Amino acid sequence: MAVSLKVKLFIFMTALFMLFSFVVWSYSKHVLEQINEKWAERFVKKQILFDKNRTLLPLLHEIEIIKEMLKEPHCLPWHIMIKI
Repeated sequence: MAVSLKVKLFIFMTALFMLFSFVVWSYSKHVLEQINEKWAERFVKKQILFDKNRTLLPLLHEIEIIKEMLKEPHCLPWHIMIKI
């Protein structure tokens, strides 16, 4: 039983289309994973800076206040003991 040329061409084109679709899907999945990793890395870096600033800024502010207070004459004995 001979298969007509149209059927052979249809099978070939379908196989070619499926192969091309798989390659495109595979490549796009790989590219999207890379983009997600880069975005996640950028987000983590920004989050670290944000958390660092949110945590340290109040402490630095308190230290500045303490240093200003120690400049007062009545706090001089404490300044000698603390040695900031």
